[in-house]
Amino acid sequence: MERSLNKVEIKGNVGAEPKITNLESGAQVVRFSVATHEAFKGKDGRYKEETTWHNIVAWAAKSMPDFITIKKGSFVEITGKLKYSKFKAKTGEDKYVTEIVALRMAIMPPAPAAHFDPGAVPSDPFAALSDPFAVPSEHIGTNRDTSPVQRIGDAGSPI
Repeated sequence: MERSLNKVEIKGNVGAEPKITNLESGAQVVRFSVATHEAFKGKDGRYKEETTWHNIVAWAAKSMPDFITIKKGSFVEITGKLKYSKFKAKTGEDKYVTEIVALRMAIMPPAPAAHFDPGAVPSDPFAALSDPFAVPSEHIGTNRDTSPVQRIGDAGSPI
């Protein structure tokens, strides 16, 4: 039984041209950053967007695209694990790095260009959404599915 899990899934845009390194062993590794965005309502009631940058490390494998196809601005989907590292800087102080080691990666096609019109965005973008758990009044007190239910036992015969 698995007792712990180190798994990360992110989707975002590559922030700078990736750095591809070919090692003496023949292995290939790529490093780049990915930006993810989160929208939320601030204490002042206004909607805000926050960008988080993630450091990505990927080793060449069958589950990886050809690294030369990853470009700045590419939209990528990554599944991987978190890795924390510590090293000494030239100044002698300890530095800490958090990276996502990619285990699977897909480069997604670019989305069609969209024109942003701030006047078209409602002050509360969630106001127009209906409650996904709301039951229409015409269904309250009724059984929408009137088909008979047959329970099946362990042996596959009706109970």
